[in-house]
Amino acid sequence: QPSPLQGPSVAPTVTVMWRPGCPFCALLLRRLQRTGLVFDRIDIWQDPEAAAWVRQVADGNETVPTVRIAAGPGSDGPELALVNPSPRAVIEAVARLAPHALPSDGNGAGARHGASVAPALAQHWDAAHTTRAEDDVSWFQARPETSLRLVLAQLDALGIARPDARVLDAGAGRSRLVDHLLDEGVGHVTLVDISAQALEVVRARVGARADGARAASADGRVVTVVADVAGWSPPAGGVDVWHDRAALHFLVGEDDRRAYVAAVTQALAPGGRVVLASFAPDGPTSCSGLDVRRSDDTELAALFGADFTLVHTEREAHVTPKDVVQRFTWVVLARR
Repeated sequence: QPSPLQGPSVAPTVTVMWRPGCPFCALLLRRLQRTGLVFDRIDIWQDPEAAAWVRQVADGNETVPTVRIAAGPGSDGPELALVNPSPRAVIEAVARLAPHALPSDGNGAGARHGASVAPALAQHWDAAHTTRAEDDVSWFQARPETSLRLVLAQLDALGIARPDARVLDAGAGRSRLVDHLLDEGVGHVTLVDISAQALEVVRARVGARADGARAASADGRVVTVVADVAGWSPPAGGVDVWHDRAALHFLVGEDDRRAYVAAVTQALAPGGRVVLASFAPDGPTSCSGLDVRRSDDTELAALFGADFTLVHTEREAHVTPKDVVQRFTWVVLARR
């Protein structure tokens, strides 16, 4: 329940108090990012004043997430603290206290839930792909050996000729997987990413080989789709192999993960395969400033449920451009 704060109002702002390892914090942060709401976040383990403020409004406990909403001009209430709120409660409070802080859809309207691209998250990844060189990010691979080997192995197992193959790369970013798939003769590659800037880089790089890449419905060898995979409804049955190297692990909440599985299930043709990598249980706890959810093969198989069969698993020790080892879990699942 909202608790009025004492003292004068400060500049309009939304601040989420959180701490590492808190699943409720990760879920709220992810869902607020998807609404496009711009907010600050403070790790109370790194900020004693923030921790003291949380104790003040949470009956002496360091309960997180706790959200501070400072009233803006023309609002109808005092500054509020929301202890462990739902995303809806946060948006409703912001609408009441600081409506000018709500994201716009370009026509003066507020946040739209369920859109295929969440503005704040898209801005985050656009910045990640435009402010750092391609080979300066931790996930860079000049030749994605494991991805390429596993994707091609599934096409062979399915008996699909390379020119007829339909491969989707979820969370593609600036990955060079598409270049190597084209070199291997794969006929149709769909790249899905929330960052339009990243996909522009890929389109320019693959050049004339990606005829038709500028339209999501084109018949060329490469098709690009700007979308958040957890909120995307793909064409049904249009994919033979769905590949994902480290997109799913950014979806830390159960609702987002279920939505992801629903998108995969819809996209895959009967018998199609999923080639998926996630940070392993002994892998990193965050990436690019965002929390992640680490998984082993058992957890990933359970996530996809009875509609899928686990056919292969392996681990990978990825060495970043800065020589840091990141451990991944790989699974291959077959749609029944």
